[in-house]
Amino acid sequence: MVRTDQQMTGESADHGHSGSRRTRQRNVDIVTYKLGNTPKKLARGPDSSELLAQKENFLNHGVLPNFSQLEKKKYNHTKGKGEVRFELFNLARRILETVRENFVNGEVFMNESYGPIIDKAQASRTIRGYLDADPILSTIKVAWSQDITSSAVMITRGPVYQPEKRTYTMVIKDDPTMPYLRTEGIMALAHHEVGTHFVRFYNDGLQPWNANRKSYKLRKLGNVTGLQSEEGLATLASLFAAKHKYLYKPALLYYVACMSSVMDFRELYDHIQGLEPDPDMRWRLVYRVKRSLDCDQVGGYGKDQCYLAGAVKILLNRKLINFNLLFTGKLCYDEVDKVKRIIRKDGCLKPPYFSDMSSYYKHLDTTFQLNSLAECFPGFLQCPNIRCPAVISSDYNPEPLEFLPLSKERRDKLNADHLEAEKSKQLHARQTEKSTDNVENKVNSEQKSLSVLGSKEGSKKDGSSYKAKANCEFKNEIYNIGEATPTSTMNQNTAMAFKELLHDPQNLTYMMSSRISKRLDEPILLSKRRARKSANLPTIPSMDSNSSSSKENTDKKFFERPKRSFRLRNEKPALSSAKIISVNDLRSKLDN
Repeated sequence: MVRTDQQMTGESADHGHSGSRRTRQRNVDIVTYKLGNTPKKLARGPDSSELLAQKENFLNHGVLPNFSQLEKKKYNHTKGKGEVRFELFNLARRILETVRENFVNGEVFMNESYGPIIDKAQASRTIRGYLDADPILSTIKVAWSQDITSSAVMITRGPVYQPEKRTYTMVIKDDPTMPYLRTEGIMALAHHEVGTHFVRFYNDGLQPWNANRKSYKLRKLGNVTGLQSEEGLATLASLFAAKHKYLYKPALLYYVACMSSVMDFRELYDHIQGLEPDPDMRWRLVYRVKRSLDCDQVGGYGKDQCYLAGAVKILLNRKLINFNLLFTGKLCYDEVDKVKRIIRKDGCLKPPYFSDMSSYYKHLDTTFQLNSLAECFPGFLQCPNIRCPAVISSDYNPEPLEFLPLSKERRDKLNADHLEAEKSKQLHARQTEKSTDNVENKVNSEQKSLSVLGSKEGSKKDGSSYKAKANCEFKNEIYNIGEATPTSTMNQNTAMAFKELLHDPQNLTYMMSSRISKRLDEPILLSKRRARKSANLPTIPSMDSNSSSSKENTDKKFFERPKRSFRLRNEKPALSSAKIISVNDLRSKLDN
């Protein structure tokens, strides 16, 4: 993973020129250093040739390495930033399980998120174009080296209190297996090292607390909280260029550090094969957590947990943080309020991805939701103050992920299942669209046929005005009936009866008077008032235009409100007070 060496910020003096101001050189050529030839001021970690020999012995012959004699620097594994913590262990497990479920393994995830692998020449052109966009960034030197253990590192040398005399170099690992050597991955690397580490370090040299942080009640450089803030911002900057914004790499580093407390080197190397099938990548992950230890020992170095811890703390408090002020120096996310009144904004750099702040805030919200932080930390949503996840004791026993290494056949099967699921989803969507289109077309055709039918009947018979009036009143009701009860689901006899009722205006008049149910697949339930006269239904007179009196009698007979009937207080209503008549019975009554 990408990191910045915090200790190099304190080196001074004897490496720079004293006296006159140094002139800046732009468009510096990119330098490549072979194995063992990297200058000491740029080299990091143990002897690269010895480390490479131990790696080859382990991968080819199974010989365990011995990092305790290889590492010149002794790391403290029990205190400070080297202590292994477990506050976010369950979150890291959840992110890894989600990525494994959606992308099979980390190699597929990197291809999907950061694009295909590119060569060193194309990556150099991308980095150079990124730096030449700003006159200050163009002064940064770029070097490729095989002697560093991380993906990249930003190194600065020169006087501490004279930022204009410092020199900055971005050293990138010269290795084809470097995970960020991709089309979008190299941009993520530039956002991480230049857009975050360099910008914050350069701006910090312009601030009044640069000479004495203690007088402003600021933490020392290199402490745990400061390291988490620095690397958390850099991690979120790396995801800004990613297509899928899962915190996979930080979660993997956090998980490996936790599992190192219960596994030795070989057990841990074999355990993460299900997530990282590449042996070189697994070696790098386990080496970073087992450095300066005997490989048959249980335990690990927890510094790499700061990537996930810092990103989670910033995402949980993203609505309370002023990011423009946070990038004006090497400040922790909870220290901005202490110095916001004395911050010097003139001359400060802004990261290239801050050109559109709305897109950056949207990126933070997307990352927050995609990694299920709201479900894991529900109490942070309504918190008015900046907070951190609760601390878990160091005697916590982590439960490992339950998965076996995936073979090529299993990987191909999962990919085939994923493609088949996508095809089935697309097919289902197409069928749903076709069914909705058919229903709409059918309803439109029924509406048109009803309107044509009304016009024909009105022209044939003399009672056209009365028929048109009845058809107009019941047009919407009949349309709703057909929509609620499709012909395909209706009984055939019921459908035929319904058609005959519609053809005959006398029957249509009876439908208006008796208020029949709108669902024709159910029997018609007449009201109490109509049930008394249902046994002796009246004969409907003809609707001829000459018999105007018959029409008046029909209207009076069918639309006159019946007298109200009374019954005694203790008298129970008869069970046959309501009578159910089906459409067929109604049709037979009308025929008689």
